[in-house]
Amino acid sequence: MTANEGQVKDIHKVGLLFGGRSAEHEVSLMSARSVFAEVDIPGIDWVPLAISQNGKWLSPEISRKLITTEIDRIPEEEENNYGSILESIKKNLSEEIELIFPLLHGPYGEDGTMQGFLQTTGIPFVGSKTAASAVAMDKSFAKNIFERHNIKQADYLLLTAQDIKDKGEIAGLENRVVEKLGLPCFIKPASLGSSIGISKVKEIKDLMPAVRMAFEYDNRILLEEFIPGREIECSVLGTWKNSEVSRPGEIIPEHEFYDYEAKYFSSRTKLITPAELSLETEEKIKSLARRAFRLLYCDGLARVDFFLTEGEEIYLNEINTIPGFTEKSMYARMWQASGLEYAELVKKLLGIALD
Repeated sequence: MTANEGQVKDIHKVGLLFGGRSAEHEVSLMSARSVFAEVDIPGIDWVPLAISQNGKWLSPEISRKLITTEIDRIPEEEENNYGSILESIKKNLSEEIELIFPLLHGPYGEDGTMQGFLQTTGIPFVGSKTAASAVAMDKSFAKNIFERHNIKQADYLLLTAQDIKDKGEIAGLENRVVEKLGLPCFIKPASLGSSIGISKVKEIKDLMPAVRMAFEYDNRILLEEFIPGREIECSVLGTWKNSEVSRPGEIIPEHEFYDYEAKYFSSRTKLITPAELSLETEEKIKSLARRAFRLLYCDGLARVDFFLTEGEEIYLNEINTIPGFTEKSMYARMWQASGLEYAELVKKLLGIALD
């Protein structure tokens, strides 16, 4: 038995933190419901901690009803139940929670904001700390770091809300996109996941509508070169100093790209675990995944996404520090294909957080 497995036996109450203010609220509910329903660790009581899309920490009773699907929406009176945010947090953390498993996806949960708060409470939690979470969430920051370390990526442009106000960047945007990125290209919010707010632009007339849509979700957006190739992913588990990497998986989406519907609702998207790769290519991808995890000083878990071209060139796409966590999510599926079952994976993550 490892030291962290022994520590897991010594804890009794683990907070499952889910919901949140981001556009990925529903994805977070799916992840938390899966862990709550499928992972039974003797001696451990899961304590559901739900946050509404308005940022209110909901009562333990409503949190439990949400996670068990007894209710599928938050009662209006519950939203107005607390006089202040501090009061609502206090009510939720009044139980003797020894560890928190945050399953908050996107802004206000995966981007360092919640991690900073949890660090100030002194309660251990699963996943990366504040700085790593913030950098990984903002794709432009992460790209800058990977670029400095000569990791191959798609070419890109960064556009901010201030650029729109100043008009200077917008005037020649269409020409810049054609010259630097070519068509098709992708437009995406800099700090969001689950493919929300992303567009694949094939014709220049569709560029500005896609830009406007991305700005609905973020005040900084990326315009990114399209890399034709296979979508390959890896799961990472451990600390930035010492991590394990799963066998890679492959996604073959039903649609033009792996969009929100394809990720969570399509039955025709193919998720292949493990991916059919040569041993050499698999090892290169695993090495790059571990390197990306280490460069951002990540801890706990991350899913690292790549593009693999016909010529076996590997492009790093992005890193997610709180990936989707249902049994069907790629993070868990890739570990299962590597010999680590869902419940054992969760137990390992709890142990790493305590270690």
